[in-house]
Parts: sequence; structure tokens; C-alpha cells
Amino acid sequence: MRAQKNYGRLPNQATEKRAKGSVPIKPEMRGAKMRRRDDNELEKLAWQLRGELGLANVYRLDGMTLLTRLKATFKGFNYRRVHDGSLGSAEAQYDSAERCISITESTLGSLSDFEVDHSRGARALFTLAHEVSHFVLKHDGRLNRAFERAAYEKASAKYRALETDADSFAACLLAPMRLIDPLWPVETIQRKFGISRRAAEIRLGEKQREQRFLEGKKRPLPAGVREFLREMKQKGYDIQADLDGNE
Repeated sequence: MRAQKNYGRLPNQATEKRAKGSVPIKPEMRGAKMRRRDDNELEKLAWQLRGELGLANVYRLDGMTLLTRLKATFKGFNYRRVHDGSLGSAEAQYDSAERCISITESTLGSLSDFEVDHSRGARALFTLAHEVSHFVLKHDGRLNRAFERAAYEKASAKYRALETDADSFAACLLAPMRLIDPLWPVETIQRKFGISRRAAEIRLGEKQREQRFLEGKKRPLPAGVREFLREMKQKGYDIQADLDGNE
């Protein structure tokens, strides 16, 4: 059996007894070498983090609870509230040198806006999860989700990779696969996990693909594709797909 990767020991939980097979997470200090992780690893790491923070079976994460538990769990991690505009066009920012997430006052305020404005609350929660991702994934530098970016940042493959990984991990953290029912409508996922409709659509699609894989099923062909293939078959082309079934 393949050995499970060890991410290090948690500074504040060195003597705590863990469940069999669990692996502690240890975000590292500035200078750690960044490597890309695949989707499965990000999913496992996000679920592991939820477990370490005591949030494994919580559907919609509370932003302030997430921050306070991160601070209590990981030695040296911190967060601070900053005035709107102090981060430029960014709503939050992670600085690996300080191991600190800075969050604007309006973004923090929006974390409690779900009942009034779901889209605003979802945006704030994803922004926070994105910055947490930079910390957990050991990303180096001063990173943020700004509307306006310098040309050199947009052109940097490394920078784009960091942001893509952070977005992917944030989605895994906020809406874990193992808590999603593939039969739920998009609106249920959106409401239960406090995410945007687009994020809910993506996570549901990923869950359904996972379910089809586990059941050995193929993705159904779109109606337009089936109709096109039927026409090609009638013209004498050798079409192998089952056009009347679920393949």
C-alpha cells in the first residue's frame, strides 16, 4: 500500500491523539519550494484541514470561526482587519513573510451578509478561503485577489499557477466532495455551503463525474451530439456509441 505523505507536525497539537491514518498539516515559512498539487490531493488536504480545525461536518463555514481556529491551531499564523482601500483594489491579502492575512473592513462585514445578500456573503467567504489557501499551500510572497493586476503578474506562469491552485483549494475547502449529494439541485449546494451559483454548478459537476466514475458509468452525450451521430450513422459512418442509451 502506498505510504501516506506526511506534511509535518502541528505546532500546537503535538501531543493530541489522532485518528488512525490521519496526517497533520503544517504550512511552512517563507522560502518553501512550491509544487503543483492535483485535484485529488487538494481535495484530501482541504478535508484534512477541516478536520484539524474541528469543522469536518460543517456545511457553511463561518469566516471568523475559520480565522480564529487557524490562529489557535497554527503557530505564527495571524490575521488583521485593515481599512478599505489600504490594499489597493484587493479585498484581502496574504503575506508569507508575516504569515498573516489582511482583510478589509467591508469584506469582513460581508461575511455576515448571507441572509441579506447571498452573493456578497459568498464573495467575501471565497475571498477569505482563497487567502487561507495561499497559507496552507505554502505559497511564497505577498498575494491577493485584486481586480487590477500589473502586466508582469498577468504574464507570469508561476503567478497564474499560484492563483489557480488557491482557487481550487478554496472550492474544496468551502464545499467538500464528501458532503455533496450528487442528486442535490444547484440551489441547494449554493445555499448549504455559502458559495456562488457558478461555484455550486462546478462542484456539482465534479461530484457527478466522481459518482459516474465510481459506478463505472460514462457521461451521457448531449442531445445535439447524439442527433449528429445518428445522422452520420445513417450516412454509413461506423458509429460505435450507444445513441439510445446513457453513453
